Amino acid sequence: MELSLVEGLGPRGITNMVISSLDKEDKTTQKLLKDYNTDNIQGLEAKQEFAYIINKFQFYYQAFKNGDISKEYFYDQANKYQWNLEDSIYLSKIPLKNVIRILTGKKGGDNESYICIVDANQNGTYEDDVIRYIPKIRSVVEENIPPIAVELDFYRSGSIRQHTINIIPSFGYQGNLGISFFSFYLSRIKYKGQRFVICSDFLDRESVYIIPDMPYFSQIPRSRRISETGKVVLLNDTLNVSYNKYNNTIILTDEHGELAEMEIENAISAYKADVVNINVPYKDIQGNNLLNDENESLDKFKNRWRLLYFWSDNCGPCIQSLPTLNKISRYYSKQLEIIGIVDIYWEKENFIKILKENKVTWPNIETPKDSQIRQFYAVKSYPTIYLINPNGEIVKNYLNTAELEDVLKNYLKN
Repeated sequence: MELSLVEGLGPRGITNMVISSLDKEDKTTQKLLKDYNTDNIQGLEAKQEFAYIINKFQFYYQAFKNGDISKEYFYDQANKYQWNLEDSIYLSKIPLKNVIRILTGKKGGDNESYICIVDANQNGTYEDDVIRYIPKIRSVVEENIPPIAVELDFYRSGSIRQHTINIIPSFGYQGNLGISFFSFYLSRIKYKGQRFVICSDFLDRESVYIIPDMPYFSQIPRSRRISETGKVVLLNDTLNVSYNKYNNTIILTDEHGELAEMEIENAISAYKADVVNINVPYKDIQGNNLLNDENESLDKFKNRWRLLYFWSDNCGPCIQSLPTLNKISRYYSKQLEIIGIVDIYWEKENFIKILKENKVTWPNIETPKDSQIRQFYAVKSYPTIYLINPNGEIVKNYLNTAELEDVLKNYLKN
């Protein structure tokens, strides 16, 4: 069976990695990590770039195959990290999105707080990415900080697959920049009527854990891990385990070498609270319309279709989508109401200027501080869009702007 990439706390809790700035990498690696243009990022002082390579074996292998590094340098890296070169058959010769790039700095006039921009879509620029404050925290879970969705490529069974993973950059021990990952690999099985989960850390792929199913993971002892081959006892039965980290597959056999009889269940998010299901009632959001200071709420527009648009004034793609939303608002004016829920990063006056310049007339409410509302809508990136029907049920979640017009055609008639 194949393990699925899911969101939540992995076998060792949150996997946090401390990363180095680019200027501390060796010259060859710096050359491979091509320069980004940071001059066009205005209002950011004391800039510094960081890069975290998700799979160094893949990173240097694709550079070797493309002629960007010598055979000798690649072999040196393989010896340094103890890679088995025979495993290169599991790697892609085609370059993958395999590096998380982060630009840090300070906002002009603020000498205390650091901010960062993550190249979330790995398109070689920070211009279309969201600016975030970097928290100085002990626990990203306790602080309830929204993660950043980053696009990555993985090579599985001869094909490239795209995944989005959630991360939180933070300053931790001795002021180093770290990345907390909210993804791991998981499959659920039912053996003799009891559920078990098979899981592996997102970064530490050397081993898997097979444990009774539970709502959340928290620091499974390393003594429970199984490497490429091993044994596990399930309900007094000893099963043989064969795990392939490159194909992301696992095989369980009985004492006779026959496949163990079990039911494989779909892997779902381990963090169920992070996913807003469809066909459930919405939760009301109240606040003053930033355009005219009048009180607004979702309840005010009962018996109409409602489009919730969570966005921020420092999100380039959000602002670029405003003309599309204006067009939709005019076309479906008799049936649909758009309500913006905005996280104001810059000054409020600057945000109002953005609304006026883009001729936005639909109401915009500042992001509520109510933690229950934040938890219910689970906004992890901007923009995040929900569609609510006249009966007050969420019928579409996590829409993107490009598909909005086609989706609305299926639900609304002008």
